[in-house]
Amino acid sequence: MNSSEIKSLSQLGTFKGLALKGKLIETHISWVILSGDHAFKIKKPVHLSFVDFSSLQKRKYYCEMEVNLNARFTDIYLGVEPIYFEEDHWSIGGEKGLPRDYAVVMKRMDEGMRMDRLLEKAEVSSEAIEKLAHQVGRFHKKARVIHRSFELQNSKETFNDILSIEKVLEDLPNYDELKEELHRAVRLSDFFLTSNSKLLEKRSAEGFVRDVHGDLHGGNVFLMENPVLFDCIEFKEDFRQIDVLYEVAFLCMDLESWGREDLAKIFLTTYFEQQGTSISVQEEKLFNYYKCLRANIRAKVYAIEISQAQEGNERKVYLDAFNRYFSLFGSYLEKLENQG
Repeated sequence: MNSSEIKSLSQLGTFKGLALKGKLIETHISWVILSGDHAFKIKKPVHLSFVDFSSLQKRKYYCEMEVNLNARFTDIYLGVEPIYFEEDHWSIGGEKGLPRDYAVVMKRMDEGMRMDRLLEKAEVSSEAIEKLAHQVGRFHKKARVIHRSFELQNSKETFNDILSIEKVLEDLPNYDELKEELHRAVRLSDFFLTSNSKLLEKRSAEGFVRDVHGDLHGGNVFLMENPVLFDCIEFKEDFRQIDVLYEVAFLCMDLESWGREDLAKIFLTTYFEQQGTSISVQEEKLFNYYKCLRANIRAKVYAIEISQAQEGNERKVYLDAFNRYFSLFGSYLEKLENQG
């Protein structure tokens, strides 16, 4: 589906006979329609360096994967429904000929309780973060261990994919400075990974690489009485099957991006207490590298959003977010360089 078809579906379409008249939200790889008690997520037909939703068959497969994987930690995912276009009318669900696309159907949650919204209003308590840390810790303990050797070249390529946004940044006034920082980052990352490959191999052999969430940040957490994790990575298992410390680093980096270093420390401390251990000096260095990598990925996501956005306020929102994460990325790089 394309943007105009999605708009038509959200405003004029139906779900099992009931009018949607929904609120449309767009990300770099999907559209979400909020309507009544439901949320409908439809994958964009994109083919990027890290995701391929280019065919209808692939989008159906990844919709089903999304539902199955997220069922590990929430019951808000209700299933996958086909999308039809018959007699000039868009509809979700039922059986009406050949599907034009597919939608993940979810229970609609209170958007005001999403962690990033609460962070924006400075309404996240230390108690909520402790609960979240306990929940993530419990999930990590039972998550499937991934038995694979550390692959140095793959790890380098994951970080170095940040170079793919160079073209997107060409129109920015500080492009030369950004480009120089990107290439400096690649050099530092390559050196760190090569120097610490034995530590990374050891952590993999000891079972720290697990099938976890893969995209654990404030936008994918509802801070209810019992925190709700959702929207894990389904489209690339390498992004989801990671060192548990890497997953923890993502959430801590996200908290720090909101200026909440205090909450990041509480999360980290509580998580390790829940695991019955504490973070070592070696793990501290790796933790900083992982935060750097996660800030890298968030900056890349917002750079893609900038390239897809219309001029005006939408572009400014994404540019501000990109600058926030890129600045954080730079601070972790500086620490990485000083660690030697």
